[in-house]
Order: sequence, then C-alpha cells, then structure tokens
Amino acid sequence: MPSGIYRDAVPYVALFGLALFGIVVPSFAQTPATQPTAYSVQDIVQGITARQFKLSECHVHFHWTGFYGGDRAGEPFSAADFDVIQSQNRLLVRKSITSHLGDGTPMTFTDHLAWDGHRCTEFSERPYEDPELRYGGRITLKPEHPNPMFQEPWASATLDRVPDEELLSIAEFVAKGEWELIGDRSIGPFHAWGMRYRRSDTRAGIVQTYELWVVPDHDFATVEMSHRIEDSKNRSWVTTVQNVELKQWGSIWAVSRAEVAGLNPNVQASAPGINAFQVDDFSFTCPPGTEFSLKFPVGANVRDEITQTSFIAGKLVFIPSPNERNRVVRPISDYPIYDAFTDYTKGLTDEEWNTTRWADQLRAVTGGSSAKK
Repeated sequence: MPSGIYRDAVPYVALFGLALFGIVVPSFAQTPATQPTAYSVQDIVQGITARQFKLSECHVHFHWTGFYGGDRAGEPFSAADFDVIQSQNRLLVRKSITSHLGDGTPMTFTDHLAWDGHRCTEFSERPYEDPELRYGGRITLKPEHPNPMFQEPWASATLDRVPDEELLSIAEFVAKGEWELIGDRSIGPFHAWGMRYRRSDTRAGIVQTYELWVVPDHDFATVEMSHRIEDSKNRSWVTTVQNVELKQWGSIWAVSRAEVAGLNPNVQASAPGINAFQVDDFSFTCPPGTEFSLKFPVGANVRDEITQTSFIAGKLVFIPSPNERNRVVRPISDYPIYDAFTDYTKGLTDEEWNTTRWADQLRAVTGGSSAKK
C-alpha cells in the first residue's frame, strides 16, 4: 500500500500506475480543433519532448482532497495545500495537510522536501506534538524509493514526471518504451491522439499496459491516461486520471482540475478512492532566490543518512559509537557542517528546549551552558 495520506484513497497500483505525469483532461467549455491532422508516434513523442522543455521550470500551487472508496465513497478523509517549485531535476515541495481526529477535531501538519539533483533534505512540522517530537528531518543522497513526495497522485496531475526510482519525466518515459499508435478519438471537445505501451515481467508474472492520449493543438497536454497491471491470476489493478480540466496559464496549456482514482482487487472496493486536485496558480518561472535545499528548525531531530550521524538542529551532535546507548554528545558549534543546516529563526523556544532530555545531555557535557541561540 502507498505510504502517507493516500493509503486509503489510492491502492498499491498508485505507485506504478501514476507513471505518466502531466496528465490532464480538458475543460469541456473549450473549442475543439476543426481540422484534425494525422499524427504518428514519432510526432507525439516529439511534441511531448517539446512540452517537457516548456515545463522544465515551473511553480504550481494547488489544493488536494482525498475521498474514501468502497462503502464510504465520496466521504473526504483528508486535505492538503501544496506549493511545488520545479527547475530541471530540482524540486522544492511544501505540503500542509489537514486531517481530522475521531471527534472531528482538525489537525494540520506540514512536510517540506528539497531535492537539488544530488542531495535530498526534508523535515516535518507537527505543532501539536511535544517539543521532542515536533520537528523531524533527514538528509539523504537521493529521495528514497519510492519517495512519498513523488508516489502521491498530485505529481501525475500537475508535473510531467514518472514516480519511480529515476524520477523520469514523461518525455523520458515515452522515449524509452516501444509505443504503438492507437488512433484518434474525441475526448470531450478535443480531438486526441493515443499511444499504448505494454511491458511484461515474466519473473513476477505481471503485464503492465499504459495508454496515453494527448491533444496536439494544446501543447500535447495529456487528456487521458490509464494504467493496468494484470497478474497470472487474472487480477487487474487499474489507475485512471479523470474529470481533468485544462487552462491556458500564460501561453502554456496545463492542468486546472484533476482526479486520480484507483481500484485494487485485493480490496474489492465497490467504488474507487478519489484524489481530487484544484490548481490555484501555475507559472513557468521559479520565484527569485529559490534554493533547492532546506535548513532545519532549532530542535529538529535530524538523521544524516549519508554519514550515519544524528543531530539536534542548533543544539548538539550525536557522535556514532559501537554502543548506541552511549553515544557521545557534542555541541553543534563543534561541527560547522551541521550548524550550517540550522535555521535559527524557527523552532523550539529556550523554554521548550529546556523540557527535553537532550537539553540535559548537552548541559552534562558543557557544564551547564546551552548551545548557541
């Protein structure tokens, strides 16, 4: 099952079925082409490649609502606001999620992720938690696979990327496979052209089929996608992108509304879970001063997976030792490389810090003084 807030909304197929990004379906209020031209697979691939160049740098803000499937179909279970900046292979994401406790009380937390093409920094904010649990972060050489920020359905509905370990763009994806031309048909008011790609994994006993439909006179925006996984027991996992609308943001056609749905034979839901997206703004430049790396709030419990070292941002560093229970504690000022990862304008107050066990550990090695403020 996918991790995070989409577990109930989209089945396991979402990890694979969202393999085509930039998937959008047109607004039915728009006018179709009157004289369609015939397109080949090569024409479509070239058009998608040109589109990817246009979308290589963008800034999009959108709202997500997750709806249960099955007997609870149509009932929302969570919502989030996203702010996403993409530049070539770099990414900056802020996701503010609102869920509800059993008594209906709303609960909001925020996740941050930055990927500079070489190193990933990420942290979460849980303002309702105790100080030691309020901030948690990580540094890695690359986003984990499958990376929660990319496996989620928002990526297929807004960015032209493939949610796999390579984080391929849709242009790279269509260039790799042996696609066949399906033909053309009307999708809403649009005249779309479609391609199909099949690949088999004999060891796993599965066959995957992708279908991709684009509208050439709307920047080759994808207006329909389906992905089907069939196993040796004739079970099928199906993901669809549906009820999507296009809008001309500046000079480029891109998504304004979208839904991503999936059915899982293991769940046997009578109705799919739905992830609905409403795009508020889509621009094709990065905000001035954008940095594709993060600093951690004071008091964040951070794990550097590259060096296998843990530290509390702005306060102390745990020096690895054979006995994890007897880790050596040193002030973070002794390690400028980790001190530089701290955002001293955010995080725990001195009063909150002093309630943590880490404060006692630091005082034990500094003779009562605290880390720099």
